[in-house]
Amino acid sequence: MDDLTRRMHITSKGHKVKWGTASLGSEPILMIHVGSLTAEPIQVNLSHELILGRAEANDPDVDINLAVYEAAQKGVSRRHASLEKVTKNVMLIDLNSTNGTFLNEQRIFPNQRRVVRDGDEIRLGRLVMYIFYEKQVSKFEDARYEAIKRYIEDADSRAEETSEDHSQTNVDSLS
Repeated sequence: MDDLTRRMHITSKGHKVKWGTASLGSEPILMIHVGSLTAEPIQVNLSHELILGRAEANDPDVDINLAVYEAAQKGVSRRHASLEKVTKNVMLIDLNSTNGTFLNEQRIFPNQRRVVRDGDEIRLGRLVMYIFYEKQVSKFEDARYEAIKRYIEDADSRAEETSEDHSQTNVDSLS
């Protein structure tokens, strides 16, 4: 099974199919959008376990301080959850939080590890965030993309030239 695995999430509204890779690229970079998909992302390097929570000052126990997102009012514990890289996967662990940790609307039991896929929704208490893997394009993929783009542009140009030739032929035949 490849890492673009279809996942189904059953809700009271029916089935919702989600896609997302479970495999990080060569660099463990995550983009975390707190509050909405359009929010300015927090970029983090997942080279070690990261603790998500809220801190009043420079608390060494919290790596990602969510206090500025009204975390206390939304039920985020001081040490709420953690993200860690295990092989090429991102794992989410609830750290025995008071108001729970949810992955795609499914509650995670305390100390249970769950795989986080690109584009997943995480909720700490009532604070929602979205996790995206930073896309890294290899030189080969970039060159391939450019070649395909040139091929399509050339085909479009040839189609326009052919269309102009046919238009002129039709005008000439009417004369």
